[in-house]
Amino acid sequence: MKTLIVYYSGSGSNKALAENLAGRMNANVEEIKGGPGMAGIGRMVNVFEAFLGLGSGIGKPEHDPGGYDLFVLVSPVYAMGIPPQVRGYLNRFRGKIKRMAIASVSGSGKNPKAIDGMEKLAGGKALAVLELKAAEDKSGGKKKAFPKLTAKDLEEQEYKAKIDAFVEAIRKGF
Repeated sequence: MKTLIVYYSGSGSNKALAENLAGRMNANVEEIKGGPGMAGIGRMVNVFEAFLGLGSGIGKPEHDPGGYDLFVLVSPVYAMGIPPQVRGYLNRFRGKIKRMAIASVSGSGKNPKAIDGMEKLAGGKALAVLELKAAEDKSGGKKKAFPKLTAKDLEEQEYKAKIDAFVEAIRKGF
C-alpha cells in the first residue's frame, strides 16, 4: 500500500505523530508549508482564520496525493477549526484523494466538527481517525497555553496503544 502522510504542525506535536506513523507504515512524509507561521502574532492569525473557516496559501507540495493508495492527514485543531494551511492544502487537492485517514494532536483531544470538516474538504469519509490530547507539562513548571507531545511521549503505553489501534484499523480498511 503506497502511503503519503501529510502534516501541519505548529508546536511540533503533529510532526512527531506524523514521523511516528511514517515509521510504522513505511510512508512518504510531507509537511504543509505556508501561511503566517506560528511565531509571534502568526499564532493568533492562524487561530482566528481557523475559527472563521478561512484557507491559506501554501507552498508547492512535493507529492500529489492522487498518486497514493492512502493519504494520512495529520493536523492540529485551532479554536475547534481546521488550520488555514490544512484547509488550503485540502482545497488544492480536492477530488484527488482516494482513501484517507486522519490523525490529530490537540489540546482537547476530541474535535468531531473539525474532523468532519476535514473529511468534507477531502471529499470522503476517513477509514480511521486518531485524536490524541496534548500532554500537560508534568515538570512542575508553569502551565503551557499550548502543551505538546514529543516522540518520546508517543512511545508511552497510553499513546502507543491508540496509535497501534489506528494503524490496525487502516490495515483492516484495505
